[in-house]
Amino acid sequence: MFHIFGALAEFEHSLIRERTLAGLAAARARGRKGGRRPTLSAADVRKAAAMLADPEITKTEVAKHFGVSRVTLNASLEREGLAKAANHPKLEQLLAECDPDAPELDELRSWQDAPSVGREV
Repeated sequence: MFHIFGALAEFEHSLIRERTLAGLAAARARGRKGGRRPTLSAADVRKAAAMLADPEITKTEVAKHFGVSRVTLNASLEREGLAKAANHPKLEQLLAECDPDAPELDELRSWQDAPSVGREV
């Protein structure tokens, strides 16, 4: 008796799995992408990479500035291909891609110029 119930449950599980995978494939075909949205936008990641070009600023400080954890900052940098931004050969181009009139950049510059920014000695 229990063998029959087990076989039915296994069959039902395989049907549910097939339908789920088919639904995900159909959604991908329609251009939908699953998963959580990134916390940092591409522009924010470029700004973070620009901040990290300064050797006096730590990743922890940059992450705190953007309101994310260091792990999230690292994942975002990796996603945008800027994980090694401090040594990136096209750093000037990355800085130029940031909109110079963006109000966030004024805040960023004032934050960078503040005396409390940087490593504690």
